[in-house]
Amino acid sequence: MYRLQVPKLHCDACAGRVTRAIVGVDPAASVRTDIPAHEVAIETTVPIAEIRAVLERIGYPATN
Repeated sequence: MYRLQVPKLHCDACAGRVTRAIVGVDPAASVRTDIPAHEVAIETTVPIAEIRAVLERIGYPATN
């Protein structure tokens, strides 16, 4: 499981965009967002670099 900090994660709409982007890369991914903590927990087989790249492309840069 990966845990990423996503500073721009502020609302349900943001969480939806982030979740859709990750599922677009890995339809089998499990994604949990924690808006108050600005954190995303992801269970996926896709390399973390690919997940971070897709989040960067949609305007939600993430750090470990």
